[in-house]
Amino acid sequence: MRLSQRESLTRIQTMSSTRRLSIVVAVLTLLTGGCTRVVLKREVRISRQLTPGQTIRIALQSAALTVVGSLGNEIVVTGELRVTASTDSEAETMLRTIHVRTRVVGSQLIVEQVGPRQSITRHASLKLTVSLPATRSLAIVIDTGDVDGRQLRGPCRLTTQNGRLTLASSQPTRLSIENRNGAVVLRQVSTPTARIALTNGQLTLDRFSGSLDARVKTGSVSGSLLALSGVGNRIRVGSGSIHLSLTSRRDLQVTATVVSGRVESSLPSSGPPKSKALRFGKGTSRLELHAESGSIRLTP
Repeated sequence: MRLSQRESLTRIQTMSSTRRLSIVVAVLTLLTGGCTRVVLKREVRISRQLTPGQTIRIALQSAALTVVGSLGNEIVVTGELRVTASTDSEAETMLRTIHVRTRVVGSQLIVEQVGPRQSITRHASLKLTVSLPATRSLAIVIDTGDVDGRQLRGPCRLTTQNGRLTLASSQPTRLSIENRNGAVVLRQVSTPTARIALTNGQLTLDRFSGSLDARVKTGSVSGSLLALSGVGNRIRVGSGSIHLSLTSRRDLQVTATVVSGRVESSLPSSGPPKSKALRFGKGTSRLELHAESGSIRLTP
């Protein structure tokens, strides 16, 4: 039987508060064999001035989040919250109980998602864009969803259970990333210290510069290293592969080992199939690559 769809906008309400929230409410009725669904939407708009030295924490249960570094001392949160239910009253109740707010705890400004956890994870969809001072200390904790960060220059700690973490065109003074299931992408990132822990998924490095300590339990590491600093650079994979392009090889020493598998290099190297050593220039910077079970491949 062919499905028919009828969408009707039932009301538009605008509310104002100290947090400058405006609400747009829409009802979507889908007639699919007698099944009716109601969708309500709320526009999220929050802006606050930050005090000197104030840090930022974003804590969300389920969301798609974009964070952009900017000038000034203001944090601006915009986006849309959408809830879905079978009746008007259920949807209205969820829309009243689920919302985004900011609060201050000590020297920290917190942006958080509030409401019943089951309703948020099963019936709510949240898309947020956060503009904040680029040099402020930032911590992001999200249970499920993708995080896209750009132009950040302060200390950054990014944590998710399920989703994709992407950081691009950024120079954080310190970077820590933890992801249980999903992917981590660093694109044109330069940092004195980067620590990455990925349980299951793929780590992609695109022209990374700085000092790196990355661990992937199950999955792969790929991409290009522009420049490394220091002697403590490590990439370790439990089960999977490492495929790296050593774009800049000035004063770099690389050791690559596998327990079960093979090391391949199209660059000058020495050693048996399970252990290769590469040296460029004085070998001032060092990189250790290790895979328990899998393969390592090095290219120019």
